[in-house]
Amino acid sequence: MAERLKEFQLSETAEQQPLSVTQIWVASVLGGGVFAGAILFFDRLEPLFLYMSFLCFFHDSEYFVTAIFNPTRLEMSSFLLNNGFQYWIAHLSGLVECYFHRTHPFFVDKTVLYAYQFVGLAAVVIGQYVRTKAMAYAASSFSHKIADKKAEDHVLVTDGVYAYVRHPSYAAFFVWAVGTQIWLGNVITPIAFCIVLQRFFTARIRHEESLLIKFFGADYTTYKSKVPSGILFLP
Repeated sequence: MAERLKEFQLSETAEQQPLSVTQIWVASVLGGGVFAGAILFFDRLEPLFLYMSFLCFFHDSEYFVTAIFNPTRLEMSSFLLNNGFQYWIAHLSGLVECYFHRTHPFFVDKTVLYAYQFVGLAAVVIGQYVRTKAMAYAASSFSHKIADKKAEDHVLVTDGVYAYVRHPSYAAFFVWAVGTQIWLGNVITPIAFCIVLQRFFTARIRHEESLLIKFFGADYTTYKSKVPSGILFLP
């Protein structure tokens, strides 16, 4: 716990990186998207608008949580808008399926559809909350990029939300992403997201943990043996 407090103090006193005009502009546009989507949703009860809010809020929060709790690593890529071509293709696929169900509904009973979408909404909210909490709690020990070398302010965080799963930010993103597709009323993309994300995070975690074992040795090995990864089918 003493190391955890020291890490948080380092994060608090770290020099804030200067913001560029582009970063301010992107943050403002995403913030506007959050409010516009929410307002349009409550006006028209169209799930797509709230889906837009989910996306904008996620990417904006990635940037602002980094700015507050991990300012020395703040950069344009902190928005995670450069998640890769596959990321945006995946969400585009979700929109295509959503529009397909407008003329070919999978759920004939609206009550069942609303219950299904509520599950998606809950997953989005829980996933967003846990990911934000995990990033904030790890502070300077969190990074969007896998580090090949151990930074001076990098400590092994094993308490808080990390006492329950080793990779809460990954697990939370998994839940959030699948939840967005369920919220849209999709039935194919949620399954596809589960398969793709499970494979992606399994490969990423195995690589990342090989480095963490080098950084922290037996401490991480012991932690790994006691706490699950948080990803399906990966101990």
